[in-house]
Amino acid sequence: MRREEIEQAIQDEDQTLAQVAGLLRSRVPWARWPLPVRRALEIALDEPVTSETSAWQARVLRRHLFGPDTWGSPFPAAELPTWIEIRRAERLRADLPRLVSLRAGAYLATRSSTP
Repeated sequence: MRREEIEQAIQDEDQTLAQVAGLLRSRVPWARWPLPVRRALEIALDEPVTSETSAWQARVLRRHLFGPDTWGSPFPAAELPTWIEIRRAERLRADLPRLVSLRAGAYLATRSSTP
């Protein structure tokens, strides 16, 4: 990757992180989330089998957003993610808990489709 591509990827991760935090704080219904941002959170909450560290971070993120009784992702990722989706998800796993309050995503448990 060239320097410009790396800088763009970091900016994309920053933007996705800020969007997810803002949507959670504003309690925006799931159906109104932009698809790339929704997909990033779905992947972040899913436990990858390739990395125990990432799987642990996904469990921590789920408990932080939805409560201690959350064992599986309420948003299973249906398709294999692209590399940029993986990077966005990793950034959410690492940094989102410090940006939003405990159980900030509890309202999403119903995934209401009404705007």
